[in-house]
Amino acid sequence: MDIRPVRKDRLIGQAAGLTYFDALYDRDATIKLVRLFLQHPMVTKVFFNDEKLQKQVGGGRVRSLIGHNNHLHIEIRGH
Repeated sequence: MDIRPVRKDRLIGQAAGLTYFDALYDRDATIKLVRLFLQHPMVTKVFFNDEKLQKQVGGGRVRSLIGHNNHLHIEIRGH
């Protein structure tokens, strides 16, 4: 599943795209969102290239992957 990182201005929709190095990126809120996803037993890992977020979340379950500067990819375990 792919989702956008959280923005400081809370804009949503097609115009809401941004990268983790944009000024409107809300790292703290995105960290909270990633931690919520990681609490779910079916979530195996998250791909997002923000290294500061990766360090704060810890556990090695958030990793970098080419093309993941502007969205988070949530990997979900199959049944």
